[in-house]
Amino acid sequence: DLWNGLSRGFGIQSSLRGGVGSGNSRVNLNSLGARSYTGETVLRVQYQWQEPEALGAELPTNREKDYLKSFVGSVYTGESWERLSDADQRELSNLLQGQRPQTLPDQFSQLFTPLNSYRYQVSVENVSANPRCVYTPYGLVESTVDTAQMEFVDDGFLQSSHFFGGTPTYTLEAWGLSNSLAYYPSQVQSSLLEGYANSQGYSASDIDYWSQVPGMADFMDALTGELFSQNGEFLVENQDLWKIPADLVQYLSPQQQELALTVEAYNDFVYEHYTQLPPELEATLQTYLTENHLNSGVFYGPYSDPYARNHYTQTPLLIQQIANTLAAQCVYTLTPPAPDGTDFVTHFLNEGRGYCMHFATTATLMLRSIGLPARYVSGYVADTVAGEWVDVPDYNAHAWVEVYFGGAGWIPFEVTPAGPDSPAATFN
Repeated sequence: DLWNGLSRGFGIQSSLRGGVGSGNSRVNLNSLGARSYTGETVLRVQYQWQEPEALGAELPTNREKDYLKSFVGSVYTGESWERLSDADQRELSNLLQGQRPQTLPDQFSQLFTPLNSYRYQVSVENVSANPRCVYTPYGLVESTVDTAQMEFVDDGFLQSSHFFGGTPTYTLEAWGLSNSLAYYPSQVQSSLLEGYANSQGYSASDIDYWSQVPGMADFMDALTGELFSQNGEFLVENQDLWKIPADLVQYLSPQQQELALTVEAYNDFVYEHYTQLPPELEATLQTYLTENHLNSGVFYGPYSDPYARNHYTQTPLLIQQIANTLAAQCVYTLTPPAPDGTDFVTHFLNEGRGYCMHFATTATLMLRSIGLPARYVSGYVADTVAGEWVDVPDYNAHAWVEVYFGGAGWIPFEVTPAGPDSPAATFN
């Protein structure tokens, strides 16, 4: 490791660039200034797409471009994005018991609902990016992660296992990002129904409808009772915090029980930690959201789905509305005003000029102020040309938002205005 670090210069040059895609420890927002790019290649990637076993699967949303993340900002201080505190990391480690939120879709596919999605392989060659960073896709297949070369960091990303030399080349497999974003109950209820039917001597192949199983109506009422209001309306905002009734968990296999109970504990952790923001920023954001009709209670009504998707773009409407509003009121530029020591988001909203790190930070905190778990992410965006090695230039360094869905894990969303000056935000 030391010898490889010496031969590669310890990645000092790439580490000193700062900003987007170049680090995996923290982001100092107060150090942001004008940015420029040379067009040099920082990564080379090759994608191999596999057809799904089931016919009729929709093309993944990342079939044209893919987000390769190297850092997740969990704690916003007003001037930086930080990792979880030591105490929060210990709490997280205790509740996860070895489970990896980075691979939730893969785990659900193995134990609950098989993914009707494309699976792909991506090979990465680190040319001149920080060698300590590992640039990984979403939907990771855990069995393809070589823990001798890379290691999981908290619940957010991966990094090289070699402190000095880094991990210059690696190959991973992942599931394509689906148009259908699953909530936690939708992932486990079919297995619970099947388990109950089996306990009554029935199998899925024996029946046409679940209602044919004796006692199934009462079982379903007990299973779904907490998901509905007294008026029979769906309590969408509670879906990921719903828990399997204690007396019904027995109808899952031991492996399913272990994953389900861990995910339920992690869901609580997510909603507690990833909706936090500095108190002094709360009033500013609430005023901005209300003035622009972006508060979920105003825009959608008390029982509507804040994740409801645009029929054409498949982007959740609330996230798309936030992105559209920021694009309309703020200008993308690589030469924004220098930070003035005040809160970074407040400064950006007042000045109205910035690049991806400004847009991603602001959108993340707006989503948090509405009560949706969101995080800041940085890395690179890559074209996913099948079977060909593709150069990833330095101007494809990028920052974006990821939002949590209990049945699908953390999902990336684009909030930076697309245009010739921001090619990473533009679909080719």
